[in-house]
Amino acid sequence: MREAKSMNIRPSALVRNKLLTGVSAVKVPEINLEAWRKLARAAANLNQITRFLNEGMRLDVDELSRVLAEFRLAIVTASGQK
Repeated sequence: MREAKSMNIRPSALVRNKLLTGVSAVKVPEINLEAWRKLARAAANLNQITRFLNEGMRLDVDELSRVLAEFRLAIVTASGQK
């Protein structure tokens, strides 16, 4: 808030500008970036399933179980649990 105020812009404009330019005062730890990379595909698959279900499409139970198991494994792996 202080940074936006000092620049005489709204906080939302400051955040949008930083996101679009890639300039940020906060350095994201490498371990967080690596976890994001590992989870990106699994999250995309889960989003696709959610979209299909919301549109009333039917999914094979075995396929759904497989995808959910992969998602769980991705979460466990990314968090460092065994």
